[in-house]
Amino acid sequence: MKRYLILFILISFTAVLNVRAAQDRQRVNKIEALKVWKLVDYLQLTDDQADRFLPRFRNFEDDMRNMQRDKNKRIAELARKIKSGKSKGITNEVNKILDIDIMMAQRKKDFFNSVKGIISEEQTAKMIVFEYQFRREIRKMIENRAQMRNNIRRR
Repeated sequence: MKRYLILFILISFTAVLNVRAAQDRQRVNKIEALKVWKLVDYLQLTDDQADRFLPRFRNFEDDMRNMQRDKNKRIAELARKIKSGKSKGITNEVNKILDIDIMMAQRKKDFFNSVKGIISEEQTAKMIVFEYQFRREIRKMIENRAQMRNNIRRR
């Protein structure tokens, strides 16, 4: 009987984690869709520009997301090494993380060069400003939501 209870608890726990992961993916997808919609509006892209620009932009975003994910994993591994006192190979790990930063900067530069014939210089500049403002806006929304949750918990 204990086995069945433990198995039931494990299955329930796994199901809850899967539901949360799906909800997180949905939130991320909604934010990404909002970002694309706002970007197209902010840059005032024509239909032709949007048709040519968006596939490149989505590809760029996917590449950047994958590189950031790799960087985050490496940083987490580095933190574990530091915490456990294992300093062997730390320089190598730091260099790999810095190499990812360089690759991300190069990918961003390549992307902007690839869209030169699609969007104007002004639209390119607007895109850089948009990215900065959008990140700040999202961060502020997350902070406000966390603050609201904390206020509700205090009551």
